[in-house]
Amino acid sequence: MGATKLPEGFEERRSKLVFQNSASWTKAGETGRMVHGIYEGKTEEDAFGKVNYKFTSLENGVTYDKDGNETEYDAETTVIINAAGSLDKKMEGVNVGAEVIVDFDGKIVLTKGPMKGKSANTFSVYVRN
Repeated sequence: MGATKLPEGFEERRSKLVFQNSASWTKAGETGRMVHGIYEGKTEEDAFGKVNYKFTSLENGVTYDKDGNETEYDAETTVIINAAGSLDKKMEGVNVGAEVIVDFDGKIVLTKGPMKGKSANTFSVYVRN
């Protein structure tokens, strides 16, 4: 069955909830802006016992699915970013209500410490309180 033609004046609505995770960005071979938005706080624990980070986006953005396919999202979308060690560290002390930019910088191989030789996701976090 083909797509039904919409009457004049209608436009497609996108999901207002996006889940960002570094594995999908890595699969897509991408780095960059995950969100520019208002920090709403941490989520409740997920199925893996982790808390994640919740934002309301201030501008349009992109996300990647588990197969690495890109999808755009609109401003005012709720964006959930999965927790990760370096993101957790950089989000410490960020106040709910702060304007935040989170960029995914890719993966690195750790060169020292107990996790030496393991790969880790890296992020840049910019805050305007």
